[in-house]
Amino acid sequence: MNAADCRNACFESADLSGADPRGADLRGANLHDAILTGANLNWGIFTGRLS
Repeated sequence: MNAADCRNACFESADLSGADPRGADLRGANLHDAILTGANLNWGIFTGRLS
């Protein structure tokens, strides 16, 4: 999962857990304000506006 993948996902409301094989969690009112966390993500924790 990378920022481009998130921008390309068009969910108004997301609650996806473990959808990424690397163990990422996607949770947020929408993906434009999503918090992505994953113990196995190379870039650690990313929080911010994806628009």
